[in-house]
Amino acid sequence: MSIPFLYVHADHDYGVGEGRTTLREAIPGAQELVLENAGHFGIEDRGPDFAAIVAEFIERG
Repeated sequence: MSIPFLYVHADHDYGVGEGRTTLREAIPGAQELVLENAGHFGIEDRGPDFAAIVAEFIERG
C-alpha cells in the first residue's frame, strides 16, 4: 500500500538542518515542495500559498 506524503519546507528555513535530507531518504516517493521567499515560519510567511498547495495535494489523493 502506498500512502501519499507531502513535505513542504521554506527556502530560507535554516532551523531544520539536515531534516530535509532525512525525510527525503526516509520516505520513498514523498513529494517535496519548496516555498520560495519564506523562512522558518513558512506557513505564516506564505499562508495562502501553503493552503493552496495542501488543498491541491488532498484533492489529488
